[in-house]
Amino acid sequence: MLRHQRRITAAIAAAMTAASISVCGTLAASAATQAPGTEHSQPVSTSPLQTVTGSFTELPPSFTTRQAGGNVFVDFTAPVDFSGGITGTATSTGTEAIHPTGDFDVRAVVTCDCSVAGRSGELVLLFTGTGSFPAQEKQGQFTVSGSGGLTGIHGEGTFTQSGLTGSYTAQIHFEP
Repeated sequence: MLRHQRRITAAIAAAMTAASISVCGTLAASAATQAPGTEHSQPVSTSPLQTVTGSFTELPPSFTTRQAGGNVFVDFTAPVDFSGGITGTATSTGTEAIHPTGDFDVRAVVTCDCSVAGRSGELVLLFTGTGSFPAQEKQGQFTVSGSGGLTGIHGEGTFTQSGLTGSYTAQIHFEP
């Protein structure tokens, strides 16, 4: 379990570092190549924006619970299978905060050995969502990053989920 947590932590750090380097590197490169007296840089060449859609199925998660301030916090790890525009097997690790009203907030990091747009590698999805505990329905958004053959993938999307199954739509592109 500790090795898995380190992998998740490393994936989050890599995604945040990659995003920071990408933005800072692009700004630095633009500044370095600008002719004196020009304030505007040319846009960075990226692949065309693509829409990917599909579905996912979570397998029953392992979890622990704790209570604080009338809320129940569920820390979970669940295997997830993706199909459609994103295809592969993933692990979702996160926390769901169930409020006394039955509404909840969820945050999760999903790491996936996936294929997207003809490329394969590790995909990292950062999810946030809200829902209703009694119905086990949730919806939310996520960001996309990757490594290996998916280095340079960026995007964002939305998802809906009922029980252990759901669907997603994302807008993605690859940076050089």
